[in-house]
Amino acid sequence: MGDSLTAGIDETPPGTRWADLFAERLRESHGDLVYDNLAVFGMKSDEVRGSQLDDALRGPVDVASLICGGNDVMKLTAPDAEMFGSEMDAMFSALRAANPDALLIGGRIADMSQLLPYRERSRARVVRATTEFNAVIDDVAAQHDVRLVDFSIVTKALAGDFLASDGFHPSIAGQRAIYDAVVAALSDEPLLTVST
Repeated sequence: MGDSLTAGIDETPPGTRWADLFAERLRESHGDLVYDNLAVFGMKSDEVRGSQLDDALRGPVDVASLICGGNDVMKLTAPDAEMFGSEMDAMFSALRAANPDALLIGGRIADMSQLLPYRERSRARVVRATTEFNAVIDDVAAQHDVRLVDFSIVTKALAGDFLASDGFHPSIAGQRAIYDAVVAALSDEPLLTVST
């Protein structure tokens, strides 16, 4: 579930996105796997909840990722951390209630102010909102036993070949770097252990 970070863009077709690579890693570890990437480019958190949550709750899951918030920060002139927290809490609460033993994955969002040509006032708004949203993500994750990946660290490293031609979204190499960070952050999870 989520936005373009998980959905990818035209330059990162299916099979090259971090979630695709992660699903393949799980398939190698545990055989048959039903995988569905519900994420959609450009969605804010309320849109993710409104259009993706019901599909995510249709059956039991072993692993679910929910990573969004960047579009809330960038698209809204007055990003509301409290409203964002309510959306994230509602989604993770529903996922956890339906799947008590599932591995739930969330992510701290990146400060995109360095990648986009913001004016000083807008840049300050994005930096402030990113900090506030990440504090909310930390709190919600703790409440619902969600494993967090710090995508803010990953995106700071994205440059050159790691960015797509738009200079903003991860390229195929960037998606691979994100996948590597996800695996590293979850290295102690039994699901990632290759069965023998």
